[in-house]
Amino acid sequence: MRIAKEMPEQGEYVLATVKKIFKYGAICNLDEYNDMESFLHVSEVAPRWIKNIHEFIKDGQKIIALVHRVAPEKRQIDISLRRVSESDKRKKMEEYKRKIRATKLMEVMAKELKMDREKFMNEFGLKLEEEYGQVFDGLEEISDKGEKLLEKMKIRKDWWKSIIDVVSKNVKKPKIKVVAIMSIISRKGIDAIKESLGKFEGENVEFTYLGAPKYKIGIIDEDYHKAEKKLSGIADGIANDMKKAKGTFEIERVES
Repeated sequence: MRIAKEMPEQGEYVLATVKKIFKYGAICNLDEYNDMESFLHVSEVAPRWIKNIHEFIKDGQKIIALVHRVAPEKRQIDISLRRVSESDKRKKMEEYKRKIRATKLMEVMAKELKMDREKFMNEFGLKLEEEYGQVFDGLEEISDKGEKLLEKMKIRKDWWKSIIDVVSKNVKKPKIKVVAIMSIISRKGIDAIKESLGKFEGENVEFTYLGAPKYKIGIIDEDYHKAEKKLSGIADGIANDMKKAKGTFEIERVES
């Protein structure tokens, strides 16, 4: 729910609906931007040459696309399918579902407070968006910190009860997990590997032996980016240890 944005930005992933297909491309409506039209050129449909565009997209189909060109003065937006990975699709769809949930919860809050929905979204939702990037991310923080966060954000005190009641019933801060497969070899033997892994193993970090030289690492956190950052830090630490042990280290991210 990007309250303040009227157009998508270059590099942004969007949910679109295929409206009309031509031999050379397709007109698509952007679901999150009041069905604003965008153009999908046939060269951006697939990573290879295609003979029949209808084999790849259908009228009315929902797609996750990447905005690769924006001309604001012409209100022209070009999108791409071939530049979107399966991982990108999953992340965008999850983000979209969270936006929809956030919108519905804000509507419930506004109704309880007997306020105009748009007015409430602009006064409260916009603050959450500015602070956390996405409204639902802010609601998750409220579910964790309650009145302290509302006070810090200077939210009207007569709103607190309705906001917290709705959030406590509908929002739980989720745990996410990032997973990677590591290949670790040490000329100093298995003890050097165990010592290195032992430095990083903890409540939210788990290692699984898959058979020499493979190990799986899983990191659990409430924030995807924090988990990724932690994974990167641990990987650097193990790589450094293996360098000292005259060994090798490789890592490959996998879907959790």
